[in-house]
Amino acid sequence: MLIVGTGGHALDTFDVLMQLNMHQNVVFFNNVEPNFVFESNSLKNYRIIRDTNTLKAYFNADPRFVLGIGNPKNRKILCELMISCGGTPHTIVSPKASVGKL
Repeated sequence: MLIVGTGGHALDTFDVLMQLNMHQNVVFFNNVEPNFVFESNSLKNYRIIRDTNTLKAYFNADPRFVLGIGNPKNRKILCELMISCGGTPHTIVSPKASVGKL
């Protein structure tokens, strides 16, 4: 599963994947900061894809992605980019979430 982004929202998304025990094969995408590395030791071993050619190759093996970007304008742009590269958007819901009617 690819998480689009490497900032705070992406880390929150990663936390949900950990809660769901789906974090083993997570890959991140960041094409804005070419030298970005995670400072946390627990994240240093996770791969970061930085370009669309590598992204397309990744999506050939696993097309699933979730958006780890909070800004609506950037979410739309990146979602369209992911789909154009062969990705399939997925939704994840935290097991701690409460969904109900008022």
